[in-house]
Amino acid sequence: MSARTVTAIVAAVVVTEALLITTDTGPDVVLVAAIVLTIGIALWATRPLSADAPRPALPSSPSEQPPPTSPDLRAAALRQAVGDGGSRDHHARRIREQLITIVDDQLLTVHGIDRAAEPERAHRLLGPELNRLVHDPASVDRLTERRLDRLLTEAEAL
Repeated sequence: MSARTVTAIVAAVVVTEALLITTDTGPDVVLVAAIVLTIGIALWATRPLSADAPRPALPSSPSEQPPPTSPDLRAAALRQAVGDGGSRDHHARRIREQLITIVDDQLLTVHGIDRAAEPERAHRLLGPELNRLVHDPASVDRLTERRLDRLLTEAEAL
């Protein structure tokens, strides 16, 4: 029983007793105290147990996205390739390799096409930008953030 509940029951007994004494209404003070105490204990005992359970905290804002359940290793590799020390050619080569891996994964997962085994079918699905990326190593020489975003979006949309 919480201190607040005990305080409420004691306050009810005291107020009832004070009212009876000041108005001189005559019922037995001890009997009234016992009745109020019994009602208070009955109310406390029959309240739901969940009232004492801690409430889960609400998210700070409904627009917050939950953290991803598992990191996308391909995206991490792209970030590492962009931020890693090394030459511009080294970065471009690593980014191209990661993008081609994403393209191959999407072709195989979504369409059941192995690019190496069925190059014609893959060529038809990829479109000009992704075909150039896959077949021309120099296609990433002048890779801007906007073009990288467009290539990645096209690869994910396969």
